[in-house]
This record gives sequence, structure tokens and C-alpha cells, in this order.
Amino acid sequence: TSSSASSTASSSTSSSGSRAATGRILEVIVREYVLGDVRDCQAQASSIWLLSILKYSSDAQSIGSYRADIQHALSVLLSHKDTITQEVASEALALLYSASDQQSKSHLIDMLKFSLLNETVPHKHVGSDTKIFSPEDIGKLPSSMGGGNLTTYKELCSLASDMNQPEMIYQFMHLSNNSSIWTDKIGAAFGVGHLVKSAGRELEPYLANIIPRVYRYQFDPNLKVQAAMSNIWSIIVPKPKETVDKFLVEILSDLKKNIHHRLWRTRESCSNALGDLVRTRAHDDVILGELPEFWLLLLKLMDDIKESVRQSAAKTTEILSRASVVVCNVEHGARGARAISTILPVLLEHGITSPVVEVQTVSIVTVMKLSENSGSLLSPHVHIIVPAFIVASATIEPKVFGQVTTMVSGNTEDKEKLEHSRAQFALASPLVNVIDKCIRCTDDSQLEVIVSKLASLAKTSVGLTPRIILLQTVSLLAVYKQHSMTPYVGKIMGALFSSVLVDRSVAVRQKCAATVAVLIRYAKQSTVDNVLEKLKSWYLEKEE
Repeated sequence: TSSSASSTASSSTSSSGSRAATGRILEVIVREYVLGDVRDCQAQASSIWLLSILKYSSDAQSIGSYRADIQHALSVLLSHKDTITQEVASEALALLYSASDQQSKSHLIDMLKFSLLNETVPHKHVGSDTKIFSPEDIGKLPSSMGGGNLTTYKELCSLASDMNQPEMIYQFMHLSNNSSIWTDKIGAAFGVGHLVKSAGRELEPYLANIIPRVYRYQFDPNLKVQAAMSNIWSIIVPKPKETVDKFLVEILSDLKKNIHHRLWRTRESCSNALGDLVRTRAHDDVILGELPEFWLLLLKLMDDIKESVRQSAAKTTEILSRASVVVCNVEHGARGARAISTILPVLLEHGITSPVVEVQTVSIVTVMKLSENSGSLLSPHVHIIVPAFIVASATIEPKVFGQVTTMVSGNTEDKEKLEHSRAQFALASPLVNVIDKCIRCTDDSQLEVIVSKLASLAKTSVGLTPRIILLQTVSLLAVYKQHSMTPYVGKIMGALFSSVLVDRSVAVRQKCAATVAVLIRYAKQSTVDNVLEKLKSWYLEKEE
């Protein structure tokens, strides 16, 4: 009996000593080698120690009493820049999750969800020797300034002081903060990836928030983030197509919300992700219903301050253009009519009229392609397309014409030759072909609206190219609609006589005279009499 009691006491003492040893080890790891200012190798070693203790220690009681500290330490290690540290910490976190009670599990999932979805990082104390950047992040000082690394807060402050730009330190800290945000997200994604294996059901309520973010992070411009997030995506989502179909609305909502985010990386990743969705799901009803809003968002993004974002937006608009042309095909009937009625207004009101050349170009090209494939579907929109193209024609003329015009302004003969060349160039424009196709499919019921807008443009248009194309449009209307134009000839004639026919350009006046000659065939007798009286007064009574 005494031997048994002695054995029990010895076992109890040994167990107590083991708990104390484990506790001391955890204290040292957490307080000195995780929460302190440590090197990468020490952070790696700390994560491996914590993983080993959680995996192999049989003393659950000692671990339980330090669970909160371990969780905090692992969350810090997850935000470390080193990938090995993040992976080991995420695996340790999964073990801690398995050994936790329900309340601790919920708290742990909330922590990971916050890190993955939040756009800020926790406040950290920064000392003179705190490492802000890795040596490869922003390079070294130039040799003229003594060389050396730019990694610690002290070195950054010294550089800002030497350059007499103290405000530069804030820019450095802003860069560091952005870098920390993405490092934190990669770590959180690693954690979620490991938890999926043991906490699948518990994570289901959060998937509607997590899936859209991880999907978008796969298209981050940083290749390291792309690779990490693609790996996590493959773990979280065993069936990508079915998952994207299920959460398509949430994914699109996230992209639309963040496509004009303050961080350029977020804007670029949203653009890339949107392009991938439209390319792979061009016939999905949800995608097709959102095309007008996509156009609006991307046309604005094409004027972004960051070049790579503009380039990404340009590529995505090309994908969007192809999808729009396909869905607006005349073969799709009522579906195509609905699509073109929502897409065209965006292109005409926000694209063609944009001062940004790239935006205007992609809009014009898309409308031109629509005119080739949409056929009769264009008819209800001719009164919008034609005036918009006439106004946009002012930007299609090469700048060299304007330069040469200035050079020959003193020579009347050369100036007239140049104006005729410009007029021929305008008439050969692809815009005229689109206008021709639109007028061919115009319904007679639209003539009044079209003529009214053309008459208004005749009085307000400025420049040789817009006026030449305007006159060509009027001629096409008369040729194709003939006697259907009779009620409206007087109105358009009045506008031409009051402004265009007295234009300073000889080429414009000659084109206007030719247009009047075409119109007069279908005019009322009263209109013909008025025109003859007007011409008589000009040629017989005016001194000029």
C-alpha cells in the first residue's frame, strides 16, 4: 500500500513538473520570441515549437490554461511575412481549434474572418530598431549616400532627414501598412484553409463572406498573393464551378463594391476578377443583367491614376465588348433587344462623350460592332446613336491636320485644298458607315426626332469634320427616306441656311450646297419657293 501511494505521489509530482515545464516554455515562446521584436528565423522556430507542443504534448491541462496566449501568438505569427511561419502557424491553429471548446472555436473563426475581410491592421508599437521592410522590399541606399539597407524605422527616418523631406517617413509607413494588410490576409487565408478540414460545418455560415474575398484575391497583381490565394481556394473550394455558381451574386456584389477602392491593388484585382467572370460566364443571366453597370464601372476605371489599373480595365472592357456584341445579336430576339436597350445608353452617354481617348475609342468600336450584328434591334436607338457619333467625330481627325491648317492659314489656295482633303477623310470615316447602317434601319416614325436633333446640331456643331458628317447624314436620310422626309425638309433647310451654308470653310459650304440639292427634290413647293427667294436675295442683293 505504501509502495502504491509512493508511486501515485511520484506520478503526481512528475505530472506537476511537466505542466510547469510546459508552461515555462510557452511563456518564453509567446512573450520573448513571438510578441517581441524577433528575427525571421526566431519566428519560424517559435511556430514550430508551438506546433510541436500542441501536437505531441499530452498535458492538455497546461495547454488549456495558456490557450488564449497561444491563440494570440499564432494570430501574430499568421501575419508574419515569412510563408513557412504562416503555414506552420496555420497548422498549429487547426490543432488548437480541435482541442478547444465551442466558445473558443467561435472566437478563433471570428478572428480569422476579421483578418481576411478587414482592410486595416492592428496598431503596433514602433521603435527605432523595429523592422519595417525586408531588404528586398525597397532596395538599398545609393552608393552616393553611403549604401546600406532601408529596413528599420531608424534607417528610414535617417533617409527622410538626409533628403530634407521629413514627410517621406509617412509615405514609407503607409507602404508598410499596405504590405502588412496583404501579409495578414495571406496568413488568415492559410488559417481558414487548414480549418476547413476540421471545421467545415462551423465555417459554412461565413462562406458567403469568405468565398467572394478569396476569389478576388486570386487575381491580385502580386504573384505571391495570387499563388497563396489560389492554393487556399483549391482547399476551401473542392468544386469551383458549382461554388462560383452558388455564390455568384455575392462575388459580383463584392467586386462592384470594391472596384473603386482606395487601394490600387484592390481596384486592379476587382477588374481582373470581373474580366474572368464575364469571359467564363458570358451567357449567364446574372452576368448579362449586370453588363450595363459593369460598363459604367470599367469606363471610369480606365481613367484611373495607376497605369496598371488602367491597363487591366482596358483588357476587361475588351472582354465586356465581345460579350455585349454577342448578347445584342439580332438572333437573340427579345433578349437581344433588352440587352441593347440597357448597354447602348451607357456607351453613348458615358463612353463616346468621355474626354479620355481610350474610353471614347472602346465605346465607338463597340457601338460599331453592335451595328454590324444587331440589325433591326438598332432601330429604336438611331435617334441617340447618330447625334452621338456626329459629336464624337470631332476627335477622330488626326492632329496633324490641325497643325498643317495653322501653317497654311495665310495661303487661300492651299487652305482650300487641305479643307477638301479633311472633308474626304471625314467621309471615309467608319463612323459614316455606322450612321449609314443606322439610317437604313430607321423607322419613319423616328424621322421627326432625328431631324429635330440634326437641326439642333447644325446650329451648334463646331469644326469641319462634325459638319461634313452632319451634312452626309442629312443626305443619307433624303436618299433612303425620300418622300417620307417631305414634312421635315423645311426645318432642316432652315437650320442649314442659318449656319452651315454660311460657314467659313469652302469645303463645308460646297458640301452643304450638295446636300440642299438632294433635299430640294423632296421638299414642299412652299419650301422650294422660300429657298429660291433666299438664294435670290443672297446673290442679287448682298454685296459680299
